[in-house]
Amino acid sequence: MIVVADTSPINYLVLIGHIEILHHFYDQVVVPSAVWEELQDMHTPFSVRLWALRPPKMAYSSPTQQHSRSFARFSRSWRT
Repeated sequence: MIVVADTSPINYLVLIGHIEILHHFYDQVVVPSAVWEELQDMHTPFSVRLWALRPPKMAYSSPTQQHSRSFARFSRSWRT
Protein backbone atom coordinates (compact mmCIF):
# COMPACT_ATOMS: atom_id res chain seq x y z
CA MET A 1 0.00 0.00 0.00
CA ILE A 2 1.15 3.55 -0.75
CA VAL A 3 0.49 6.55 1.50
CA VAL A 4 1.06 10.28 1.01
CA ALA A 5 2.65 11.75 4.13
CA ASP A 6 2.14 15.10 5.78
CA THR A 7 4.81 16.91 7.78
CA SER A 8 3.51 16.33 11.31
CA PRO A 9 3.48 12.51 11.36
CA ILE A 10 7.01 12.32 9.94
CA ASN A 11 8.24 15.05 12.26
CA TYR A 12 6.93 13.41 15.43
CA LEU A 13 7.86 9.86 14.45
CA VAL A 14 11.45 11.00 13.87
CA LEU A 15 11.47 12.87 17.19
CA ILE A 16 10.30 9.84 19.17
CA GLY A 17 12.61 7.50 17.26
CA HIS A 18 9.91 5.41 15.58
CA ILE A 19 9.88 6.56 11.97
CA GLU A 20 10.42 2.94 10.89
CA ILE A 21 6.87 2.10 11.95
CA LEU A 22 5.66 3.47 8.62
CA HIS A 23 7.49 0.60 6.87
CA HIS A 24 5.37 -1.89 8.79
CA PHE A 25 2.13 -0.46 7.45
CA TYR A 26 3.04 0.88 3.99
CA ASP A 27 5.14 -0.34 1.08
CA GLN A 28 5.91 3.20 -0.03
CA VAL A 29 5.60 6.61 1.60
CA VAL A 30 5.24 9.49 -0.86
CA VAL A 31 6.40 12.80 0.55
CA PRO A 32 5.32 15.86 -1.47
CA SER A 33 7.94 18.51 -2.20
CA ALA A 34 6.24 21.01 0.13
CA VAL A 35 6.58 18.50 2.99
CA TRP A 36 10.31 17.99 2.27
CA GLU A 37 10.73 21.75 2.44
CA GLU A 38 8.89 21.95 5.77
CA LEU A 39 11.02 19.13 7.18
CA GLN A 40 14.10 21.17 6.32
CA ASP A 41 12.90 24.50 7.66
CA MET A 42 15.35 26.13 10.08
CA HIS A 43 12.65 26.06 12.79
CA THR A 44 12.28 22.29 12.46
CA PRO A 45 14.17 20.31 15.11
CA PHE A 46 17.71 19.46 14.04
CA SER A 47 17.19 15.68 14.24
CA VAL A 48 14.27 15.94 11.81
CA ARG A 49 16.26 18.13 9.39
CA LEU A 50 19.12 15.66 9.56
CA TRP A 51 16.76 12.72 8.90
CA ALA A 52 15.31 14.57 5.90
CA LEU A 53 18.77 14.64 4.36
CA ARG A 54 19.07 10.83 4.47
CA PRO A 55 15.63 9.18 4.43
CA PRO A 56 15.52 5.46 3.52
CA LYS A 57 15.36 5.57 -0.30
CA MET A 58 13.39 2.38 -0.73
CA ALA A 59 10.51 3.56 1.42
CA TYR A 60 10.30 7.32 0.92
CA SER A 61 9.88 9.07 -2.37
CA SER A 62 8.74 12.34 -3.81
CA PRO A 63 6.53 12.92 -6.83
CA THR A 64 9.23 15.29 -8.16
CA GLN A 65 12.96 15.65 -7.83
CA GLN A 66 12.58 19.16 -6.43
CA HIS A 67 13.50 17.94 -2.95
CA SER A 68 16.98 17.02 -4.19
CA ARG A 69 17.67 20.66 -4.92
CA SER A 70 16.24 21.61 -1.53
CA PHE A 71 18.51 19.06 0.16
CA ALA A 72 21.56 20.59 -1.48
CA ARG A 73 20.48 24.09 -0.44
CA PHE A 74 19.82 22.93 3.15
CA SER A 75 23.05 20.99 3.28
CA ARG A 76 25.09 24.07 2.44
CA SER A 77 23.22 26.31 4.89
CA TRP A 78 23.47 24.18 8.03
CA ARG A 79 27.18 23.51 7.66
CA THR A 80 28.12 27.18 7.72
